[in-house]
Amino acid sequence: MPPKRKNVSHDSSSECSDFAIRVSESDSEEEEFSYPNSLLDDARVAEWESPSVASRTYAKPLTRRKRVNPPDSQSVVARPSTSPEPLPSVLSVASDALSNEQHGDPDLTSAQLSNYRDAVEASVAGFYFIGGTVFVVEGWDLVRQRSAAGWYHLQYIWISGALHVVCTCPVGIDNRACVHRELFKTFELDVSAENGGQNEVNEDSTLFLRQQQINSPDEFLSVFSVRSFSSSHLKGRAIVTHVGSSATDGVWRCSKDAGTDPCVHVRSAHRRLHDLLGGEAGDLEGVSIMMAFKPGGSANRYVGSISHLPILPPAAIMLPSDPRLYSRPPPLRSEPPPLLRLNENSTCSCSPGKPLFNPVGPVATQKCRVFTLVSAYKTDIQLQPCPECPRNHHRHVGPDLRELGIFNFNNSILVTHDLLDEYTIAFTVSETPFTAFVHMVNLRYGTTGGCFMGEDLFQDVWFAYVIRQALNNDMRCPRSGCGDYPDTVIFDGITLAFGRKHISGSLIPPTTSDSTSIVRPTVKNNPKQQLISNATLRKQVRRIIEVPSFDSLLSEEDDNDESDGPSAEQQARQEDRARLHFKLLDDTVSGLREESPALASLFHEVYKSILLSKKSVSPAYRNFFRQVAAEESVLQMFNGSALENLRTFLANPIPYRLTEIITVPAVYNLLKPRNTWDDVIPILHWMLQRGDKVLQDLKRDPDLGSFPLIAIEEKSWAETGALYSFPQIRHRPIYPKLRTDQRQDTSKPRGDRCGKYYNQYGERRLTGGIMVAWCTHSICYGFHHIPESEGRNDVFSALVTRWPTAPHRVVYDFACALGPYCMIREPHFFENTLFVIDHFHSRGHTKCSPAAFLSEYANTDPRLVPINSSAAECGNSSLKRIRKSVSYMSQRRAVIYTKVFISVWNRLRLV
Repeated sequence: MPPKRKNVSHDSSSECSDFAIRVSESDSEEEEFSYPNSLLDDARVAEWESPSVASRTYAKPLTRRKRVNPPDSQSVVARPSTSPEPLPSVLSVASDALSNEQHGDPDLTSAQLSNYRDAVEASVAGFYFIGGTVFVVEGWDLVRQRSAAGWYHLQYIWISGALHVVCTCPVGIDNRACVHRELFKTFELDVSAENGGQNEVNEDSTLFLRQQQINSPDEFLSVFSVRSFSSSHLKGRAIVTHVGSSATDGVWRCSKDAGTDPCVHVRSAHRRLHDLLGGEAGDLEGVSIMMAFKPGGSANRYVGSISHLPILPPAAIMLPSDPRLYSRPPPLRSEPPPLLRLNENSTCSCSPGKPLFNPVGPVATQKCRVFTLVSAYKTDIQLQPCPECPRNHHRHVGPDLRELGIFNFNNSILVTHDLLDEYTIAFTVSETPFTAFVHMVNLRYGTTGGCFMGEDLFQDVWFAYVIRQALNNDMRCPRSGCGDYPDTVIFDGITLAFGRKHISGSLIPPTTSDSTSIVRPTVKNNPKQQLISNATLRKQVRRIIEVPSFDSLLSEEDDNDESDGPSAEQQARQEDRARLHFKLLDDTVSGLREESPALASLFHEVYKSILLSKKSVSPAYRNFFRQVAAEESVLQMFNGSALENLRTFLANPIPYRLTEIITVPAVYNLLKPRNTWDDVIPILHWMLQRGDKVLQDLKRDPDLGSFPLIAIEEKSWAETGALYSFPQIRHRPIYPKLRTDQRQDTSKPRGDRCGKYYNQYGERRLTGGIMVAWCTHSICYGFHHIPESEGRNDVFSALVTRWPTAPHRVVYDFACALGPYCMIREPHFFENTLFVIDHFHSRGHTKCSPAAFLSEYANTDPRLVPINSSAAECGNSSLKRIRKSVSYMSQRRAVIYTKVFISVWNRLRLV
């Protein structure tokens, strides 16, 4: 169901909202500021929403009826509203071209009907099919060209070959100019076919509208059409509304029995809602609700604004590298020129082709409204009929007006650049949804006796404006170590999500493979990558090193025991614990001899002698053995470059060359305080051998080293949802033998593995948010929208599809899982990359070894101290300002809104 726009409030400030000026043959005041045909033009590529409207869907454009004869029984039928599988057909009846004389309502003009048609197509005005031959329509104000309060019913019938339509709105009952009736008689409507054209609605209560409440996201507005239980079929039907989180709570209202308690219509609607929800709160997922106008698909085409030339970014965030496209005009603070003239840059909003102004063609002058920062002004604008658009679309070639600092939306609504830039800056520095900004500007206009445009119309204008603003080349940090491809890149996901139901086929995250993707048929899981191959032995080593001292082993007394010493029973228990611990130590040392005799000797020397002397174990020893017995891959402790450094050092292990192994902090800190290394060097040879074997096993297929760059046609980031500062140079490879490769990451705690795991990013009914790449200076290098939930695949795919060579360091809050994920798939590409967890998230990884923590390396290597691992958290905390706004948008608008925010964020740090 395409949910619709909320009713406009009835305060004085809203009475002049949502109006537009269009070219019309009529000179009446009522038509001068009518609803614009191009209101929906800027968003026709995909469905879209706004923060102030719970849900809005664009419908398939309506066409005029082509036959005057009644349809046969197979084409004029309706489907019950409860059917889960709609079978569309077209109600194929037609009339001649609409004229005031033909449709019988002399007070209703063609322009007014055309405006109403645009509003219905945009789902701004509700027009819903509920079954049989009955529709529900929303009230419409012909004067102000906007939705009016109230819902009504419409029904059609064929009698002797003539189509008759009845509407229960006040105008229709009075047999005056009913716009609902004339829309149905003039244009073809999509209905569903199944029940043979009976004039019946099968359900007692039909739910035709359900939308989330912006001020209370847990609550939903549900609107029902309920049949009459006493009076006539059509006029007796009631409209019942419910606002609440479930069928068992909230507020119910009935249009018929406002003072009756209990109301029979409310009881019927309550039963219906309870059946649909099952007594639980939430959206009606999987429930089919029939409608008059179905969402359009490929038939919808994108038609932009009249202004089409690139526009300068806001002055406050202009970068020295930004091209000076034109001389920026001063802000307009007074009346605009009396006539806005056409010039060589003038064009129509249609695409492709965009016909330009013809100097020898006819030119007309029309009134328009220019909205400035402080007030709105009337002025004249020159127009020329568009030679490409159908005449009944009423589209015209108009001036671009960039040189005047004015954005021409549709030749009727014109807005100054500084007003639109003010909202851009406002929503990036503080949480400012469209609702709040429009209300603020409306109050400002009130000081001069004027009023601002409606919230939804302002959103149309702003999105059409920013998509043409030159916010380019702002995802690159000029500081040392960053540049085009930063040495250290920080990835982090944030739940900046929109509704899953609005995901379109154009969304292409980097995780998407292609028919031209490289196939890796030999890649398979290699589970035994730990330094110690025996899992039981690893666990025994960790049990021993978790006891910091002998005293702690024996201290298990009751805190409330105030006796002078342990009792005989307590002393016996202590002796048993000590005996079992030494037995475990002996068994562990025996097992370690099978792995490395030198390692077993060192472990025995450290723990048995120190435990007997009742001293604490040195942190360097404890850290070393903890990493040796870790459940992680040995390649987390030694990546490819670290193995080479260790190999070089072991060729001549002398003290002044010790810093060559600074990339392995556990080994470096173990050797640094010791005077002799003779007992440790054999252990290092064993570690080098084990690391080489694991790495070579992963690189066994020589074809894995081939990772060529290819030329990929760039698609619009506004459609794909993926934008990085560097182009895509590969498609994500395919790994057919990795059965879990295409599954979503839903990792759970497993045994002694990492205790922190992937949460389900995004709330129910929302996408998984976005994955963002940052440099250490909080400059965003790119992002992509995640269809479901964040996972290792998002980081892996972003790296392999955009980076020619892998960065030196990747910081990620799940780096403990990301490293093995990347090394199994592309070991040659990631061989020398260090995967580490940032300082902030390290404390949550209680079962990961320090080899996965950035702090472990920074404590040893001072060159890593300047890395701000919380740079991503700084940026993500600011992105949360737009979380609520984005959650109510569709895919295209969510992508644009996010991109503008990130561009402004970067520019404020680069200026």
